[in-house]
Amino acid sequence: MNSLLKSFEDIDAPRIERTTKYPIKEIFFLILAAVICGVQSW
Repeated sequence: MNSLLKSFEDIDAPRIERTTKYPIKEIFFLILAAVICGVQSW
C-alpha cells in the first residue's frame, strides 16, 4: 500500500493550500478503492 501512495505523491495538485483538508494522495486512494469496490454513484 505504501508504494501505491508513493506513486500519488508525484501528482501535482493545483489547489489553494488554505482550502485543502486532505492531501491529494488520500483523495486518489479513496477514489481507487471505491472503483475497485464497484461504487456506481455518490
